[in-house]
Amino acid sequence: MSSSPASGIRQQILLEFTRDDDVDQSGTDFEKAKNRMRSLLIGNCRMMDNKNEKAGNFELVAPANAEKYFECDMPKGTVQGGIETEVKFNFSPPQVDDLLKNIGALKGIGQWVENVWELKLQGGFVEPG
Repeated sequence: MSSSPASGIRQQILLEFTRDDDVDQSGTDFEKAKNRMRSLLIGNCRMMDNKNEKAGNFELVAPANAEKYFECDMPKGTVQGGIETEVKFNFSPPQVDDLLKNIGALKGIGQWVENVWELKLQGGFVEPG
């Protein structure tokens, strides 16, 4: 882990969720639920010289509208050297109106829901200079 890059360039990590309608129709409820979960690994390198090793902290900051459809199981945490922490994101899609469910013309038409979360990294080993 390290603090923000000096260049100010923001890296993006994309987590995509497939519509339930696009999951194999023979899929079980478990497979559909699994489709709504994605994870991200946040790690901290182990240093050969322990005196240079420091814990790193992370924080995932959600946009104001994220609570509605996306949930993060661990928005803040600390990662020791040589350790990885799995952070899970769950997607709860909006319910389809029963009146619209069976209209053939609307089958296969999805909705885009996008949230941009900020990942703040602090601490860990930062190379001098």
